[in-house]
Amino acid sequence: MPRNVYFSQGSKSEQNLYEDIVIEGLRIYGHDVYYIPRRIVNQDGIFNEATLSEFGESYQIEMYVDSVDGYEGDGNLLSKFGLEVRNQVNLVLSRRRWEQLIGRFATSETDKVRPLEGDLIYFPLVKGLFEIKYVDGDTPFYQLQNMPTYKLTCELFEYSNEAIDTGIAEVDTFETQFATRTTLELSSGSGTYTVGEDVTQTDTTGDIIVSGEVSRDYTEGTTHYLDITSQAANSPTANVNGSVSGTTITLDGNVGTLVSGMRVRGTGIADFVTIRTVTNQNSIIVDSSVSLTDDTSLTFEHIASNQVFRTTSGTIGNIIGSSSGASYAIGSQDSFKALDINDPSAENEEFETVGNNFIDFSEINPFGEVNIT
Repeated sequence: MPRNVYFSQGSKSEQNLYEDIVIEGLRIYGHDVYYIPRRIVNQDGIFNEATLSEFGESYQIEMYVDSVDGYEGDGNLLSKFGLEVRNQVNLVLSRRRWEQLIGRFATSETDKVRPLEGDLIYFPLVKGLFEIKYVDGDTPFYQLQNMPTYKLTCELFEYSNEAIDTGIAEVDTFETQFATRTTLELSSGSGTYTVGEDVTQTDTTGDIIVSGEVSRDYTEGTTHYLDITSQAANSPTANVNGSVSGTTITLDGNVGTLVSGMRVRGTGIADFVTIRTVTNQNSIIVDSSVSLTDDTSLTFEHIASNQVFRTTSGTIGNIIGSSSGASYAIGSQDSFKALDINDPSAENEEFETVGNNFIDFSEINPFGEVNIT
């Protein structure tokens, strides 16, 4: 039998009324949370996975907790990697409110047409940071020929060295507390660093600027220490002058000093090539043949040893705070000390000591038969 023609089952006015009631209910019974979109910095082209992400924005919006009986998910698991907490929570938010408060700030870069898996939700009530694992846009399913809400399945966020700079202290502290740190022992200098500020160190010879973020500034006994996260070196850039088909590249407009060993990336280069010889700052020779068009933009990455803070000596300067203005000379650095502070149960230093004594590197082939190459 055909449906009753006297009932519209979803006129525009009915849909708007229904959505207004839903929004009113969310604003009465929901909680204010912060929506933190993810920006993918590097992506694995083969597995289509983000290898490096950052979180630099936050938007406040109300959401309703649908998990009324407490956390869902697998709970606490004791695995070979230690204790894993896999608590999940289901949150409901209005599509219209999403578009008003978050979606309207979408750009071609972020493309925020809906909540995306991988974005974060900070829930101040439980002081928890959750990652969106799944977005269900079909619940409830066309009750009035429309779907006014999103249902988000979220799991406690497992931090893995992402850059978090949202401006919300409770959220940004996840980076300062849990990021991989390097402890620098400071010597002479002045000032006090501010937790969360950027710090830099300059090598005047190679124009290398290493930057990082302050995690902790403290003193033990008479020794001054500074914990640093997010170490990275600036990347010089230049444009190709004329087309290239070979290993010799002519440049113009270069910013920064080029040295042999640097990696070169740009359009027309599959992954990277390495600078073999620097004829001068406008002409380099790389280790593999490339085909580049005129005015192609190239980025140069420093070798690994120049991407970390180094002991102050000669042309290598002090470590300077961007906002505090504090300036100190670096005496030494200790990555294992920082790991022990970050995780009291860490045994990295013990494993290194045992490993150094376990393998005899005086052998020609320490990983094979004795004295057999």
